[in-house]
Amino acid sequence: AEDDEQAALMTWARWQPFNGARLADYLHHSPNGGRRDAREGARLKAQGVMAGFPDLFLFVPRNGVHGLFIEMKAKGGRVQDNQREVMGRLSAMGYRCEVCFGCDAAVEVIKAYLAES
Repeated sequence: AEDDEQAALMTWARWQPFNGARLADYLHHSPNGGRRDAREGARLKAQGVMAGFPDLFLFVPRNGVHGLFIEMKAKGGRVQDNQREVMGRLSAMGYRCEVCFGCDAAVEVIKAYLAES
């Protein structure tokens, strides 16, 4: 499942040294998804939760890019229209956005992004 793939990625990131800390200390998850009742959904929306927002943000600038957003998908998962729309807006503002199908794909994307100078 997507949650398991993302948890595996975070486990990997906790073991990666970066900038005197751990890579996981620079990788943030916004819990925008999940099932909620209408009242809780309305409360979260009023606080700024945005449908389609990527799962993870690596707040490390590289080579003129402000940071890396990752939309995690299970292998065989599908990108929703609202996710494409949000990632398009983020890309237009100078962020890199990637869809990663599984933990291994996300690890490779992060390694390549951090290798850029």
